[in-house]
Amino acid sequence: MWRSKTVRPTEGTFLAGGYEIFFRETVPPQEVIYKGTILLIHGQSFSSSTWLENSTMQVFSAAGYRCLAFDMPGCGKTGGPTVSDSKKAEIIPLAMHALELETVIFFS
Repeated sequence: MWRSKTVRPTEGTFLAGGYEIFFRETVPPQEVIYKGTILLIHGQSFSSSTWLENSTMQVFSAAGYRCLAFDMPGCGKTGGPTVSDSKKAEIIPLAMHALELETVIFFS
């Protein structure tokens, strides 16, 4: 019921905090009422691909949510060294600004 064959992920990059950050995005199908935006934050051993592999992005988008997941520096497709937890906390609002997000639901 919550899966939709019309939910297709897209990919891109944005600049935040001096990093070129890779992200993935899914949007609700046209026939589904938009309910909001979810920003998915991965853990230490994961990347944005995890949210696609376990179908989290697809399920939420089929239910009406725009989903965005990005790779923290040093993880997945974002280069550079890994950063401390405090630096990650600084990157999140910079990422929101770069992606032009004002109100989101955080999911981690």
